[in-house]
Parts: sequence; structure tokens; C-alpha cells
Amino acid sequence: MQKRIFSGLWQRIPKSVKRFLETNARKTIYSLKPFCGHQAGNVAVIFGLSAMTLVVAAGGGTDVVRQMDVRAKMQDAADAAVLRAVMSSKMTDEQREIAADQAFENNFGVENVEKYDAEGTIGKEVIGNTTHVTYTVDATIENLFLQIIGIETTTVTVVAKAQSQMRKSEIAFVLDVTGSMSTDATRIANLKSSMNSVLLSLLTNGVNASETKVAIVPFNPQVRVDKGTSYSYIDYGVGSNSEGCSSSPGDSNLCSYYRDIYGKVCYQSSNTPSDTAACKATAKFYYKSYKSGGNDWFDVMVTASGGGKNFSYTDQIQLGSKTSTSTGGCSTNSETGVETCTQGGKTTTSTTYTLKKQNGTTSGTPSTSGFTYAGDKSLIKYTNSYGSGYGSREAQVKEESGLKSSDDNKQPKKIVHYPVVPDSKSTWTGCITDREQSYDVSADAYTVNTKALYKAVSCATNNLGVIKGLTTDITTTNTYVQALKTGDSTNVTIGIQWGMEVLSPAEPFASTVAFKDDTTLKYMIVITDGENTKNRWSTKSEDIDKRTKLACEAANAQGITVFVVRVMEGNSQLLKDCATKDEYYYDLTSASQLNTALSSVFEAIKKTRLTQ
Repeated sequence: MQKRIFSGLWQRIPKSVKRFLETNARKTIYSLKPFCGHQAGNVAVIFGLSAMTLVVAAGGGTDVVRQMDVRAKMQDAADAAVLRAVMSSKMTDEQREIAADQAFENNFGVENVEKYDAEGTIGKEVIGNTTHVTYTVDATIENLFLQIIGIETTTVTVVAKAQSQMRKSEIAFVLDVTGSMSTDATRIANLKSSMNSVLLSLLTNGVNASETKVAIVPFNPQVRVDKGTSYSYIDYGVGSNSEGCSSSPGDSNLCSYYRDIYGKVCYQSSNTPSDTAACKATAKFYYKSYKSGGNDWFDVMVTASGGGKNFSYTDQIQLGSKTSTSTGGCSTNSETGVETCTQGGKTTTSTTYTLKKQNGTTSGTPSTSGFTYAGDKSLIKYTNSYGSGYGSREAQVKEESGLKSSDDNKQPKKIVHYPVVPDSKSTWTGCITDREQSYDVSADAYTVNTKALYKAVSCATNNLGVIKGLTTDITTTNTYVQALKTGDSTNVTIGIQWGMEVLSPAEPFASTVAFKDDTTLKYMIVITDGENTKNRWSTKSEDIDKRTKLACEAANAQGITVFVVRVMEGNSQLLKDCATKDEYYYDLTSASQLNTALSSVFEAIKKTRLTQ
């Protein structure tokens, strides 16, 4: 009877427990045999009745330990999953759940997911500028010992919670819009699509809940602001004018000689500039062409009078010819990569003009016999130029070097009367070149009438977009980015310097708080695809790189967190050193990687943490 009782108990023990006992408690089983065969039966009966309780009590602890171990591993995997979900701000809810599940499987193990039938679910809630995400996992664990009393499985549930908060931030996007961005169409296209994604990620149901401010700084060798005529921080410079000819009678190449004799005819050491100007007002021009000594010649002459005297001046020019043969060859534009080739062996012949003799007189009435009348003083014209300045300038009298003939012992002088240059600030279209060094690499506030002013220049290309200052209007900013155009060379320095400007509390923008403010974080995201090729002073990359390095150091010193994205080309070490941290430098081998890189930048900007 005792054998039957024990045998019955043994049959009720699950196979998994039997395997455990057989493997780990073989000696214990052997020690039970004497009890099974004991004739008195009391001990066997008592033991048989208590064996189930002992096995359940001892083995149940093993099941609990197993559950705790599985729960801990599940929690770690769920934490990884919820962080992945909360950082996937651009994904749809379905994509976010897939990403979280993948992260859970990677950390918990696919085999374990299948073994315990573990399944996770995502919950998301957006409150203001904070996104709350919950990841809940239920797993079914098969019991080893508790099955004896009918508890075949236990459900274990873990919950992981995280939040992502966009703190009050100001972000300056410094964008390379040079010619090289258009040589490979995918570069500018990927830049625009990537900017579209990250800008839209700042919106929740179309609302910029975090009130994050963004600014856009497009750059080539220049930057551009809204044009204006009264900015106190702009050095408008002064205009200039040049002397030329309204026409060039006799030969199109004689203008320089007409100008030469006009500046010399009335210039005597005893004359004052005003006397010279009055004399020049009477000027009349003449020319003649002839052959002498088997050569072709031109004589140009001007007559004038003043102070009771008659003046004349003549330049005698010999015509010749020059033959040259081109060698041909190819050259490559360092910015755009475009190769231009010319064919060698081409022979060309051009006319040469050699000033052989000049003669100035102040006596008698000069003879104009054999000369053709060319015109009066209106033959000389003055053209205003605003390439280096737009402000007005008073009339100027300058003594300049004249043309020197082959029989002159010294360079003759001439007097040039430059008329007033009118103010032309209204024609300035907003382009700015580097400030004077060392302001060109800093955000130091300008001071009127100092080198710290921002220098107005003519635009190298009309394609350059106007800098868009800090704004919370993400939608309008995105529309602006999508319309950007490309052109010209690369000057990363000016881009970074103006990235500091839009984040500066001083003018030109003055739309922000101080650097290193306790509540507002400042970021600069630089995206470029090329070597430095041109700034205000140089076309040597190594010279411009030195200015870029200083600008990067200044930005970091101001407490700006700098991210740099290099798109395939550019000085990798310079750009890596520019980033605030090594991990904030992204070295892309394809423009298609821009989207992922900018997403990573924004996840780094957001404050993400586990809350459970």
C-alpha cells in the first residue's frame, strides 16, 4: 500500500520536475528507497503525504527566482525600447511601435521573446513641450514546480516610461549654399528634405509647443541681410568713380591716350588745381593717322587755354603687331569641380600700341593742321562705381601717374578732377563680406566708426538668400528653406560668424537673450560640403581655414553647442574640431545620409530620460 501511495505521488510530479530531481537530486531520490520498502509503513506514509508540500515549497522558490530573473531582463529591454520610441519623434505611431519592439527583441533576445511569448505595447501622450511614452510588456513564464498544485504559468508584466522634452532653445542653421551644392543635385535636394523633416518635428499638431526659435544663415563667400539705407551697424563705404571716354575717335584703343593728354595739358607747376580745372574746361581734342618709316602711327593732341596762355599736349603712338600661340590645357574649378579645357596650337595676331614720344607746350597757338577734330572736354566721362561702397563722396582732385613714352626720363604727372559721387545706399542689395580682422571671427558688438562694422558690398550672386533671424514661426521658416538657391564659392568662416550674430543679443538682430543664459540653450548646426575657397582677403584654403578655426573657437567660448555635418567634401579635421564634442561631428559619405544625421542632432538636443 505504501508503495502505491508513493508511486501515485511520483506520477503527479511534472516531467520537468522529475528531470530536475533526476539531474540535481539523484542522491536524494536514492535515499528515499528505504522508506518506500519499510514494512511498518508509518514513516513512508508520512513522508509520502508531506513530499508534495516539500517539493512545492522548495521548487516554488526556484520558480519565483526564475520569474525575478526574467523580469529584470525584461525591464532592461523595455527601458531600451521606450527610449527608442521616445526618440523617434518623426515616426508615425505604427513605425514607433515597430522600432520599440525591435529594440526590445535586440536586448531581450528573439529566442526569449518566443520562449516567454513576450509582447509589448506603446502608449504616447504629448503635454505642452513634453512627449511621454510608455512601453508595457507582458510575458508568460512556464512554471517548473508550481505546476504540481495546478499553477502551470505565471504572467509577468513590466512597464517602462520615458519622456522627451524640448527645452527652451535657439537654433541657428548655418547652411552652405555654394555652387558645389548644385553640382550633385542630390545634395541640395537632400538638404531641403532633411530640413523639412527636422523643422516639422518641432511641431505638434502644427503648433510649436516648445516655442523653440530657429534661424537660417545661408552663406557663400558672403551673407545677405534685408537691404536698408540707415543701418547704424553697416559700413556702407563710399562710392568711387573712374575716368573713361564717351567715345574714342580714330581708334577704339586711343582712350587711354586721350585721358593722358587731358590730365597733362594744363598741368604746370605754377598752376593751382582750380586754375588747372578752368584750363581743362576749354580743352579740344584732335587725332591723325599716318605712316612714317614704314610704320603706322597715331598722334593725339589736345589744346587748351587759361590765364592768358595757350597750351597743347601731344602723344605719338606707333602701331605694331604681336603674334602668340596658345599652349592649351585644362583647369578645374575647385568649388564646383567643373573642368574647362582649351585647344592648344592656336595662333593669334594682335595690334600693339607703343607710346614713342610726347610733347607739351605753353607758347603760341598750336597748329592742328592735318588733324581731325575729335571733340571737346565732353569726350572724357566719369562713371560712378559702388562695388566697394555706397555712400556719397565729395569732388576730388588727384595727382596721378601719366603714361610714359620711350624717350621720357621720368614718369610725367597728370591732374585728374573727379566729380562728386552721389549717395547710392538705396542700390545696395544687402550683401555683406567679412568684417575687418579680428572682428571677422567673433560676435563682438559693433561700434560706430570702427572696424567692427559690417561691410556692405555688391552681391557676388543674386541667388544668395537673406538671413532669417530667430523666429518661432517654423512653417514660414521651412517654406523659406525650400526656396534656397546655390552659387559661388565657400567661406565657412562668415557662415559661422553670422551664426553667432543671429544668436547674439546685440544688433544686427538683437532678438535673443545673452550668451550663456541660464534658461535658454543655444545651438549652431553647420552643414557644408566643400573646402574653403574664397574670403575677403584670400583664395588660399589654408589661410581661410585659420579664420574658420578661430570662429569655431569663439562660438564654443560663447557657450553655443556646435554641431557640424560634413557632406562628402571639406576639411574633415577642421570641421571635426569645430564641433563642441566629437560625437557632434557627422562625416557623411552620401547626401542621402543627411536626414539621419539631422535627426540624430535633434535627438541630442532634446532632453530625454527614463521616468519609470
